[in-house]
Amino acid sequence: MNHSFTARSLRTLLQLILFAAFACPTPLLAQLPSKFSDKPEDFIKELGDFMTASKRPDLEEAYSVFKKYYKTGLVPPRKMVRIIKTANYLSEQKLSPFPYYKNYLNAVNAALVASDTSLFENWHIFTENALSSLEKGRTKPIAQLLEFSVGFMEERALKTGEGGSVTWKIKNGSFTFDNTDNKPRLVCKGVDLIGGRKQDSLIVYRTSGYYLPYDNLWIGKGGRVNWAEVGLDTTVAAELTNYKVETQKPRFLCDTVRFNYPLYFGTRAINGSFEHNVVTGSNKANFQFPRFESFDKNLKISKIGDGIEYVGGFRLEGSSLYGFGSATEKAKVTIYNKKRQKVFLGSGALFIIKREVSIVAQEVNAKLFMDTDSLFHPSVDFRVDIPGQVINLTRGEKGSERNPFFSS
Repeated sequence: MNHSFTARSLRTLLQLILFAAFACPTPLLAQLPSKFSDKPEDFIKELGDFMTASKRPDLEEAYSVFKKYYKTGLVPPRKMVRIIKTANYLSEQKLSPFPYYKNYLNAVNAALVASDTSLFENWHIFTENALSSLEKGRTKPIAQLLEFSVGFMEERALKTGEGGSVTWKIKNGSFTFDNTDNKPRLVCKGVDLIGGRKQDSLIVYRTSGYYLPYDNLWIGKGGRVNWAEVGLDTTVAAELTNYKVETQKPRFLCDTVRFNYPLYFGTRAINGSFEHNVVTGSNKANFQFPRFESFDKNLKISKIGDGIEYVGGFRLEGSSLYGFGSATEKAKVTIYNKKRQKVFLGSGALFIIKREVSIVAQEVNAKLFMDTDSLFHPSVDFRVDIPGQVINLTRGEKGSERNPFFSS
């Protein structure tokens, strides 16, 4: 009996709670008018009641700034008409103060005080057209559009990251708003595209393209990325072709670039692939980005150290240089003495190259020349100390690495 009474009591209590929830709307919903007044003074008051009902500081701040700008004459009648129209559109969608009205008002506030006096009109027409093309009830694209708007109006951000995530923004150049095929996009020319996370960033200089807020996608063409951030000269750089950036991610690829490294290749540009990533950390000498890898696996480099020639593929990861081969042809290192006589020839899958310091590799097919004799090993660990002009060859402990050196 007691158990049955308790169950009935709980059901009754739950029914009372549900009835109260539906019969007595929350303060936020109670403050949402079916339509904001077309009269500016009445609109300001109604908007204030709506934005401050929850007592959230961020909502109160957004409204307070807008009200101040209105009182000081920064919102002339033609702009107020547009603002009221958009506020009523959001009201028709029964959208809440956070994040919809907050982002919209903050975007308006930033646009009203922008140095470009045409920015407000251009952006607002773009926003009105984008909203009017949406089916009723589709709130996600509204949220995306307003989130983009506030980020772009405040700091020219395409996508603002939260916490430790990446923020992508533009600087310099020019931009226009566009609604091709009812799909809003930001079209940019000659801008610097910046990906930032905490205190670290990457920059694509003087690139062009367009951004799609609904897709969080930048479609880019051209631009230049250099290796200065990892301590190399600004002449070490990649010229991009077509590329994409998913702005929710810190990493992007470009399938084909033209790479310049005057120290090794003079004025010749090398074709290859490119990858970059916004990496955080204090020791940039250990960073593995930016990253370039040549398509050509038969490049010749002769400025690694005195008497050293390398032939193979070229890979640059941060400030670290790697030589690599293909499945059919290994990379090769040849070392000559001061008389230009060959003293070493080695081929392998990967060489770690530190200019004027060392070259290191494993499983190298090595041949050491000594006057009329030579030593050979099919798979040996190799290291050359460039300043000391010392070659070290060490056998391993497995398979063919254990073979003895052969004399010929």
